[in-house]
Amino acid sequence: MVAILEGSLLASCCCAAETLRASESTPSYSIAGSVWRSQGSLEFELGNDEFGTWSKVEWPLNGLLGGIEGDVVWPFDAGRALVVSIRYGHSFSMDGTSQDWDWRPWERPDVSDYSETDSSGDLQTIDVRVGFRFPIGRTVDLQLLTGYSRSSIDFEDQNLTGSYDYGQTPISYQGPVDTYSAAFSGLCLGGEVVARAGDKLTLSARVETILNLSVSADGDWIRRGNHFEQEANGTGLTVSGRMGYEIRPHVAVAAEAGWISQTARNGGQHGTQDGLSYDADIVREISLQYITAGIGVVVEF
Repeated sequence: MVAILEGSLLASCCCAAETLRASESTPSYSIAGSVWRSQGSLEFELGNDEFGTWSKVEWPLNGLLGGIEGDVVWPFDAGRALVVSIRYGHSFSMDGTSQDWDWRPWERPDVSDYSETDSSGDLQTIDVRVGFRFPIGRTVDLQLLTGYSRSSIDFEDQNLTGSYDYGQTPISYQGPVDTYSAAFSGLCLGGEVVARAGDKLTLSARVETILNLSVSADGDWIRRGNHFEQEANGTGLTVSGRMGYEIRPHVAVAAEAGWISQTARNGGQHGTQDGLSYDADIVREISLQYITAGIGVVVEF
């Protein structure tokens, strides 16, 4: 994703095999496949003093995803190597309930309007990394890396239930309600520590940050006649850990877990509502927050 579980499974599963090749000058290659489960949310919040009503919408990022990754390692002398990896992930299923809250702070602090819809979503991630790996101990390597990360999310909502006017007016209707799409992208910087705990077992921990996160979104509130676009900038952070075990020569399995947090603030929204155009700085925040856990298989050749 994301950004989602960014990084090289090869670095965590096959580091011992790569170190043995470090004296060679020819590159090595690997292909990895993984499946993981995510839990978290995509949300945005609107509001300022001129806008009046404040609003927050949240979609669930709970589902099953799969990914494929390719890695190339060019070894140098003394155990050092250049690593290039590309990873693509896509959701198999992502369903749940979206929620929408509105406030009218000039009247009272309570939630004025609330609604829920049945949501179905799609998440795609692509991550490209270039890293320089070198030993910092007899069984420990450090990898410094940089690259590009992009996560795109699409949701469709149907069948709304809720209430207006502080719970006094119930609402309910069937059919399409809205669509919302968002893309989070930016350049990454990070580091990873890999420890070889024996001939077959490796442990790794990675931290990455996105300092120039860019978020763009497109929404269509079908029932309200409101089509809009949003833009905002911010930062992102990914923390992940992996455990790999070599089950046979050139084949390893891995268990991995990660936390992804990307947030953009103080952006703008423009669009049309009921045939009238508007442009306002009302985007307080757009965020992508979720945790992941999964397993994978790496084949080296």
